[in-house]
Amino acid sequence: FKQPLLSPVQVFKAGSTVPVKFCVQDASGTFVSGVVAAIYANGVLQGEARETGDQYHFNLRTRGMSKGPLTIEVRLDDGTTHSIEVALK
Repeated sequence: FKQPLLSPVQVFKAGSTVPVKFCVQDASGTFVSGVVAAIYANGVLQGEARETGDQYHFNLRTRGMSKGPLTIEVRLDDGTTHSIEVALK
């Protein structure tokens, strides 16, 4: 994951849009393009990330989501899942 989604847990205002940015690399660190990356928030599908340059991004709208912890997952078409915890205040 890339800024602003970095550890420690980042806090965002409930109802805001959280920019989800990340890179997909192979074992040698080479950028992988053409990946299908589904974005989930607390287990609910939100949509698919778009590829821009050597990163992927998705604008996660949090309107209607409850304040508190939020797990953002990126599920790739190779079957792997990567997640990060944020919080909504």
